[in-house]
Amino acid sequence: MNGATGYRLDVSTNKSFSSYVSGYEDLDVGDVSSRTVSGLSPNTTYYYRVRAYSSLGVSGNSEVMAAIVPIPSSGLIINATFDSSITSDANSAAIESMISQAIATLQALFSDPITVSILFRYSDTGPSGNPPLLEPPRAKQLRFLYDRVGHLHQCLRRRCEDRE
Repeated sequence: MNGATGYRLDVSTNKSFSSYVSGYEDLDVGDVSSRTVSGLSPNTTYYYRVRAYSSLGVSGNSEVMAAIVPIPSSGLIINATFDSSITSDANSAAIESMISQAIATLQALFSDPITVSILFRYSDTGPSGNPPLLEPPRAKQLRFLYDRVGHLHQCLRRRCEDRE
C-alpha cells in the first residue's frame, strides 16, 4: 500500500486462519519490512499474511505464504523467547533480528549437542545486578542483552575447550 505507516501480521498453523499462533493475531509490527516470529515448533508448517495500514485505513490481506520450521541439526540449539517488554517495543523487529543473528552465529560455532532456552527481556540492571551508569535507558537494556549473549558464547566456548 502506498503511504503505509505500518503493518499487521497474522500467523497460523492452518491456511484458513481459523486459529492463530499465540500473540500473532492482528499483531501491529510497525513500519518494518521483516519480523522475527519466535516460539514456533520444529517440523511444522506455518502460514502468514499481512495487512498494511495508514491514516486512510487498513488494506485487505496479502497473499497467504507458508513456511516450514526446520528440524534443528545436532549441535548447539538456542531456543529464544522474547517477552512483551521486547515484542511490544516499537523497535522489536530490529531487536529480535539482532538477537537472532547473534544466536545463529553462536549456533554455527558448536557441534556438541546442547539445547539452551533463553528468555530475552529488557532489564534495568547490568550483569553485576547494579544499574549501568551514564547510558540512556534503552541503550543500557540493549547492551545488557548483548552482554548476556556474549556471556553465553564465552561459557559455551569454555565448555568446548574443556572437552578438548
